[in-house]
Amino acid sequence: MPIISVNLSPKNFHNLALPQLIAQALNQNALMPSDLTLEITESLLQEINPDIMRTLHEIHDMGV
Repeated sequence: MPIISVNLSPKNFHNLALPQLIAQALNQNALMPSDLTLEITESLLQEINPDIMRTLHEIHDMGV
């Protein structure tokens, strides 16, 4: 199965429900977390925001 890449903006990571939305989309489309690659910008990593870092870690821990 091909890997799907999705480019997300920093604004997307302000949504604390993003990990759940990703898990739901994976489930609905019968995809494994390893089938999805999220592309992020450097500016996201420059933001010092604990909520964004928690969201990133949750998504990473899912296997995406």
